[in-house]
Amino acid sequence: MHATFIAASAAAVFALSASTAFAQVSDKPFQENWAPSKWGKDDSAGSANHTKNPANVKRAISMIKQFKSVTLGKYYHRDIPAVGTRRWNFVLTGTPNAGPFGQNAMVYHDEYIATEIGQIST
Repeated sequence: MHATFIAASAAAVFALSASTAFAQVSDKPFQENWAPSKWGKDDSAGSANHTKNPANVKRAISMIKQFKSVTLGKYYHRDIPAVGTRRWNFVLTGTPNAGPFGQNAMVYHDEYIATEIGQIST
């Protein structure tokens, strides 16, 4: 029982110190003056505003040399290359899972995703 009390006390001290450290880090954005954006308080485009400037667009187009495009998105699928036993699995459990409900005949669908938390196939 004494060992259990010591373990519980140590866990409580660790949890308190971790939450204090997190609180110190998470409060920082509220202390910094990072908003509103340089495009005004009602801006929602952010850096995409650079594309509204014809000179910026002309400069970007002048950099094109090979007239090729690259897909920057990543497609996740069952056969995606992965290291070791890592996998990415997505399952639709059935369609629809429930319904129809109400006047609008609402239905819903469930999904199940099983993957590694962290990097998978770059």
